[in-house]
Amino acid sequence: MRRSPPQRSGLRRIATLPSPTSSVLHRTALALNAAALLLAAPVSANLLGNADFTDSLSGWTIEGGAWNHDATGGTPTPSGSARTNLVSGTTSSLTQCAPLDAEAGSGLALRAWVRSTGSATSRIAVELYSSADCSGDAGAGSALQQQPEVGWGLTYTTVGVPAGGAASALVRLELEGDGGQAWVDAASLDPDLAANGHFTENLAGWSLEIGSWTRVEDGLSEPLGSGRAVGAMEGALISRCVVLAAHPLSAAYLISGRFNHQDDFGNGVVTLLFYEGLNCDGNNLGTRSLVGGAGQLGTWESFSNLDLSPPLHGAEPTPRGARSVSVVVWFPLLFAGDVVYVDDVSVVPGPLLFLDGFESGDTGSWSASVP
Repeated sequence: MRRSPPQRSGLRRIATLPSPTSSVLHRTALALNAAALLLAAPVSANLLGNADFTDSLSGWTIEGGAWNHDATGGTPTPSGSARTNLVSGTTSSLTQCAPLDAEAGSGLALRAWVRSTGSATSRIAVELYSSADCSGDAGAGSALQQQPEVGWGLTYTTVGVPAGGAASALVRLELEGDGGQAWVDAASLDPDLAANGHFTENLAGWSLEIGSWTRVEDGLSEPLGSGRAVGAMEGALISRCVVLAAHPLSAAYLISGRFNHQDDFGNGVVTLLFYEGLNCDGNNLGTRSLVGGAGQLGTWESFSNLDLSPPLHGAEPTPRGARSVSVVVWFPLLFAGDVVYVDDVSVVPGPLLFLDGFESGDTGSWSASVP
């Protein structure tokens, strides 16, 4: 039988924990060696060709269904998309093989925008291979299935690179339904800035601050692996420093991950602390926090900032001058002995729709006019 919780409310308990800018988290960031532990990549390092379907479906292979190029139905601008008719019992699928040179412990993030006019199911997947032509299974893959929205919705999945690395990635976009049409656009396969976010390399690069953390053979994506925490009275907390790529003002980042509560319902809090130094040092330029609630015990839940609306397109804008960010995954409501799993922590570039979305502190990319 589950023991009764202590006689104090969750809100009071959260208030007694260290704040995101506390010395505990600051020491965590300073302790990391960026040169040895972090993976940096250029912004907009999309590994896919013709990812926006600008004027054709070139570069993509039709593996199922009938696909056409739609010159006016794209997003974020109507510059083209891939359109398919949904037929009951038929899977409409597009694939592309992307050559790459990914080291063990690194990660990749795949995302695409999908919409439909009827009842449909979409599936987005990425599989890694040991040869440049998407042959020779490297033993890694990840997929996400969901219901497309009437308006454009972003689907997103990540994969960790196993021991031995990977020489290519097969991207698969699938749609099924009982009628109507569906569109796919703005696909992107990006190197992950947060190395070892899938815990394929044990707990390397992570700073273990609160609770007892180990790496276990469990998780959602292949190869299996996740971080497991046994909570202390203060909950559980793990963090790492991520070097942000050289980027223009208003660059933004997509943050996502998964957690699995085994013993108690509670929130998983992801806090981002932006710094002007490369090693999460120097001035703290701002803090963002994302909160994901546990809906069911023993079930993998997702946390992300993907529910923001355009022009952010699900991305987290960075403060001006930020060169690194400390990603803190925090479970404040765990009781001593409670268990939680963490997996698929990802940080990838997600540029804003506009060059400057005002969060940089100026209006240099805008012109003023009087109506």
